Amino acid sequence: MPDDQERRGFRALIPERTWSKLRELGFGRKFSKGEPIFVRGAPATSVLLLTSGRVEVGCHTEDGDYRLIALRGAGDVIGEVAFEVGGVRTADVFALEACTASAVPSGTFERVLVEDGVHREVSRYVATKLQRAGHDSVDMLSLPPLRRIARLMVQMAELADPGHDPRFIPLSQTRLGQVLGLSRSLVASLVAQLRHEGVLSTQRTLTIERFDKLRLYAYPSRGDAHHF
Repeated sequence: MPDDQERRGFRALIPERTWSKLRELGFGRKFSKGEPIFVRGAPATSVLLLTSGRVEVGCHTEDGDYRLIALRGAGDVIGEVAFEVGGVRTADVFALEACTASAVPSGTFERVLVEDGVHREVSRYVATKLQRAGHDSVDMLSLPPLRRIARLMVQMAELADPGHDPRFIPLSQTRLGQVLGLSRSLVASLVAQLRHEGVLSTQRTLTIERFDKLRLYAYPSRGDAHHF
């Protein structure tokens, strides 16, 4: 879990005392890789404070296609959207790797936010996160395939907590194509290109070797190279 100097997401928004209080009032949960955490449409009785691991948030469209909404990592809260919009899960959430979390009953979550005077900030946070997720989804769909793959990998690496290797992308090539709406053959071709250029390792798993080159593929207009 990130220390006080590495707080991010929901944890960075609220006072540390509030985060600690919520964790103490919740109960520990563990999820294995690929395990469903929330199912869209199910009743929402709690929110989760993610303390380690990365998760995938998505949903199926009316025509059956899967759409990636967001990625979340340690320090974020999951399920707070349902808390704000009426008590029903609005998306499917899966553990991308082994994850730990603290489940806080919705009533307790609301009470603590009010007691600590951060309820309005959290409401604005939820609204901003929903808006950003919508923009990110549109942007991702409009990008060239290689840039979409690179950007997803960069985002995934940036969410890794100290207990997980940021070089390792916890997705198979098949799953990568599914979440990005790309064919298996196209993903295989582009991954082969990145491996040939030394951006990814040649081992079977998707493992980043050159963060600087990957970032340039993801954000070419920035012209910068950032090492994780």
